[in-house]
Amino acid sequence: MLNFLGMTMNTNKKLSFGGFLIAAAVIVVASPVLADEFSKFSSIVQIKDNNIGAMVNSDDGIEESGAYGYAVVTDAALDSILITATHGGVLDSAAQTDASDASFHNHYVSVQDSQVDGSGLCPTLEIKDISWDEPGDVTILDDAAVFDGPAEFSSTHSLTGDDVTFSNLGPVGSVVSFSITPVDVNGNFSVDPIAAVCIDAVGVADPMIDKSTPTPTPTPAPASAPAQP
Repeated sequence: MLNFLGMTMNTNKKLSFGGFLIAAAVIVVASPVLADEFSKFSSIVQIKDNNIGAMVNSDDGIEESGAYGYAVVTDAALDSILITATHGGVLDSAAQTDASDASFHNHYVSVQDSQVDGSGLCPTLEIKDISWDEPGDVTILDDAAVFDGPAEFSSTHSLTGDDVTFSNLGPVGSVVSFSITPVDVNGNFSVDPIAAVCIDAVGVADPMIDKSTPTPTPTPAPASAPAQP
């Protein structure tokens, strides 16, 4: 059961996969993939009660094919990002039935600059950490993907088997789309073996409506009157 923005959806079928403003700009500008190569999309997003929810509406529908996804990026920047994605050929989630399962599912990920901090095999960004366990759930509705997950999540690392924890308390900065390219030690596309997973951002939700409840700003205490002589 997935509850988001007052809508409750039954998920009888398991739908499974795969400075903030500066960080969002890095994701988009660093990518060599042009946004208009993918369909335009809009999004409604909300962080409430330590849960993140997003609805993505795509002009061309949501297809469970290829290797791409959507991500909610907050002021946690590149360190903690809730995503939903589709890809076939790689088993990296407890939500998948096997490697050929290309249905959408959620992950928490962190990403890094491949050339500066990572393997050097990707032109821009690559996956650093990725959850094996699935945070939250995802439902596909023709031209929309609705997904959610907890703002804090612990899991086994899908690549290393280590324990990994993600914290993503907000506020929301943007919802982005991205493509996924696994590569071998020579930087060539490969699903076996995989030396790095490259991430290319391909678009930003326009418009994005944030329905999160703003954190109240504390009211300063009134200044005390000066003591009378």
